[in-house]
Amino acid sequence: MLVFGGRTAVGDGTALNDLHSFSLEQRRWSSISTSGNAPAARSYHAATSVGDDLYIFGGCSTFGRLADLHKLDTTSGKWTELPSSDKIKPRGGAGLTAVGTSLYLVGGFCGHELSDVHIFDTVSRTWTELVLPNSVKLHLSPKEGETGELPARSVFGLAAVKLRRSKPLLCHLPRTAGDLHGMYEVGGSETARDCLLAFGGENCSHRPGARGCW
Repeated sequence: MLVFGGRTAVGDGTALNDLHSFSLEQRRWSSISTSGNAPAARSYHAATSVGDDLYIFGGCSTFGRLADLHKLDTTSGKWTELPSSDKIKPRGGAGLTAVGTSLYLVGGFCGHELSDVHIFDTVSRTWTELVLPNSVKLHLSPKEGETGELPARSVFGLAAVKLRRSKPLLCHLPRTAGDLHGMYEVGGSETARDCLLAFGGENCSHRPGARGCW
């Protein structure tokens, strides 16, 4: 398990860009030395992995919100900064997951909650925006014949988007019980490569946590 950066305190804490690993077998932490162009110190960034590569996107630095993307080759320990997109607003609290060799960036906070979806192809190193039907926000179908909207949000985890349809479809899953905050990332899997999941999170109209599952 790898842990990158963060902040030493919620208020005036110091932003960090150090890297640590935790061995699940030995149950021991260790600090990792790296080379190359390491990401600036930050918190509220998003992270995911493809193979032996760790990807870090955006977050909040001492100088403001970020929209950069960095890759760490965990075999060589070398950082590489990857192309950014002027269509992606600097943000913190975004969701990021890998589906195959693509990274899916969802939502976040840039002064207001976001609900856009952007895809980074790790092979061609190019960004594209996932355009959903009828609106720039995510539309869903809680049940057949009924439509709705996934509110803009940040710091969240799982939404189910069918990616291999002629038009993307977002479907609503049963709501969880209790005042639970959302998880911290969107998720894909090798066994369901045509789906992207998003759960819970926080939006401006529902501060205790957007607990619905899409």
